[in-house]
Amino acid sequence: MRAMSQSFCDAPFAPTFAPTFARLATAALGSVCAFSALGCEHFDRFSTGAGSLEGSIEASAIVRAGFPEGTRLCLTLDTNKLQTEPGTISTSDGLFARTALRPIPALASDHLSNLSFANGQLRNLVFAARANEAEARDALAIVSLLDDGRVEVRLITGAPGAPSAPSATGATGATGVAGAQSFYGVFALHRQQTSCSF
Repeated sequence: MRAMSQSFCDAPFAPTFAPTFARLATAALGSVCAFSALGCEHFDRFSTGAGSLEGSIEASAIVRAGFPEGTRLCLTLDTNKLQTEPGTISTSDGLFARTALRPIPALASDHLSNLSFANGQLRNLVFAARANEAEARDALAIVSLLDDGRVEVRLITGAPGAPSAPSATGATGATGVAGAQSFYGVFALHRQQTSCSF
């Protein structure tokens, strides 16, 4: 077997044993590199430290549902803890309030972890996040790290057509936060030197 270099991420992985096992081993090695903050790609520049990333929702109703126009999102991110405590999200409408982003462990072993849907994306990180007590359900949060240093967040909760549980005010099926059946929002974020204000 060819000797591996000191950096296993850079080494050509060419085992001489069974091809099927070799393909599985190669895929596993790629997953280790992709999901370790100290692996093949370094995303330290996206960590917010004492600051944050903040921006407004895409205004077009084509890619916005549930969230009021003008809703802002604030993200904190620690790229050294993507599989443990990656960060938090807050939205100005109160749906999320410094809500923890929760990693999905099985995702690291799935091809979905390599999700890419536009040019210029270095990595798309997929997390779960629990909405406020009035909604009490998980949202899918997709955090896109772009090669120009920008960050985009997509929040997806539910889908039209399912019965809506009564909100804290007793309303059902309403638009906006209380009683909404589904949420969809795309937020373009920019770095801030201060922490989240909402």
